[in-house]
Amino acid sequence: MGEELVNKIKIIFNEWDCLNLIAHGAPDDEYEIYINEIIDLYQERKLITEVIHHFYEHFKYNLDHAGNYKPDMLMKECIENITKIYGLLETI
Repeated sequence: MGEELVNKIKIIFNEWDCLNLIAHGAPDDEYEIYINEIIDLYQERKLITEVIHHFYEHFKYNLDHAGNYKPDMLMKECIENITKIYGLLETI
């Protein structure tokens, strides 16, 4: 995976900041594990719907424990942002 592409995905995750990590002062590489995971899932030819559900469930769990869970908004954001990321991955 090219560094330029990974950086574009990183920008999407950091702007999305789905777990509010960046907003609370975390370093900008805080979502790196998720970036690597979504690239791996893409390379395994996982359907975008499976990936959206996977990340939704993961983020839901974390946000629910933090008292920040808004189900409709989270699903909308997962669909929008993972679709953007898959679109970038399709260009390789």
